[in-house]
Amino acid sequence: MSRKPTSRRRQGGGQRSRRNKSQGLELGAVVKFAIGTAFMAGLGILFFITRAQSALIDPDSFCNRNGPTGVTLVLLDASDAIDEVKAERVKSAIVNIARSSERGVRLDIYVADTSDGSLAEPAFSLCNPGAPGSYEALYSNAKKSQTLFEERFLESIELTLAGLLVVEPANASPILESIRSAATASFSRLKDSTPTELVIVSDMVQNTPILRHRVSRQGTEEAAFLQEFNDFQKSSSWPNALADLHDARVHLLYISRSQYRTLQGRSHQFWWEQYFNAVNARLVGIDTI
Repeated sequence: MSRKPTSRRRQGGGQRSRRNKSQGLELGAVVKFAIGTAFMAGLGILFFITRAQSALIDPDSFCNRNGPTGVTLVLLDASDAIDEVKAERVKSAIVNIARSSERGVRLDIYVADTSDGSLAEPAFSLCNPGAPGSYEALYSNAKKSQTLFEERFLESIELTLAGLLVVEPANASPILESIRSAATASFSRLKDSTPTELVIVSDMVQNTPILRHRVSRQGTEEAAFLQEFNDFQKSSSWPNALADLHDARVHLLYISRSQYRTLQGRSHQFWWEQYFNAVNARLVGIDTI
């Protein structure tokens, strides 16, 4: 049997193999080019979108000129001093809240010292500029973004809190009035769809003429007096406590104090839960400090 036909078949197979390999290389090059082109186009689109979004950001407040994406209102009750250990826990909790908030969410910090019906002024008010994402280094100055987030935002919050938590005891504790005033200042002009959060740092012991949560003493005996919420709601003082909290989620950093041990507890917390329900808010968490 002649071997030449076999040789021709092998030669033809080699030609087809080389041709298929060449076609595969060409196809691979086309695919790589298409992927690279799509990636660069996507990067370009991302760049222009980011530039357009940046143009809407106010450089002083870091907030979108169309409004914040959310608002977290922090209210500090400075009517009684907080020891250093508790103050550090408070600072850590609030900074963590700010750190975990979404880009564009505004953080407003107030001191609960408004009892005359005036509109409160925040001690701090900035939007979260956002920590830089991994993709941002491809088209923007990630170092600048990190500096804005860490120094201009988080460190500014710590410095503000450090100054506000060092206080002299006061004769009054206008928690209700301050909630009303601060919420009006921070929430009243927001869109209905803007999510809100209220964080209150306080022993929650109200002490002004409109309402007093108090502890009475007879000799060595102590007794707590806490007016029923329904009775307070029917009283002439209720309008001075009425507010619209914009469907806020409320979190209490509940400062425990030895002088209020007979007052503070579940019944006291439930009183405030009823109040928040009545003013368009929801108590979602209590951390005792």
